[in-house]
Amino acid sequence: MGWQEDQGRQEKDSRQMSETYEAIVSADVRTAIEDDEELFLGLWEELITDQERLGNDILLTQRTMDFFAHMFRSYVQGIIEGVVVFGAFDNAVLMWGKAGELPWDSRLGKWANGWGTYVRPEYQKQGWSKKIREEGKRHLRLMGFETLLGGPFHKNDIGRESWIKFGARPHQELLLVDLR
Repeated sequence: MGWQEDQGRQEKDSRQMSETYEAIVSADVRTAIEDDEELFLGLWEELITDQERLGNDILLTQRTMDFFAHMFRSYVQGIIEGVVVFGAFDNAVLMWGKAGELPWDSRLGKWANGWGTYVRPEYQKQGWSKKIREEGKRHLRLMGFETLLGGPFHKNDIGRESWIKFGARPHQELLLVDLR
């Protein structure tokens, strides 16, 4: 076999490996469709319940779930720019996208809100968070977003570690003043 034939075979093998890898990755995650609303709300309820257990301030109420159902439908139907991604076994979910317009110019450029990322406990520490975040990031980039604002709720050390591994860094600081 000549040098050129060998190089051609290697390039073909490389293309096939790349296509196989892409097929595996795409099989691990999927974007939501309208029929996924019930699945989404079930996973989102688990996320909120998990955060309540940690003592965070988001409450599992009808109003909370109605808001997230509205955001889900708006992203999936393309009414508002955003993305909802599931893990292949319906074991993980993320929802990221436009939350509204800032009433001022910003250094952030076009930014998306990271509403949440959730992986069911039995699937944690297996790379699912990374898989769905990479897919979410890919979609946001295609939509022209330049920045993602988000992070874990207070006291969620596992979530904080995961965000840092994803490349997040601190940005400004929120402080709470109780006015009651």
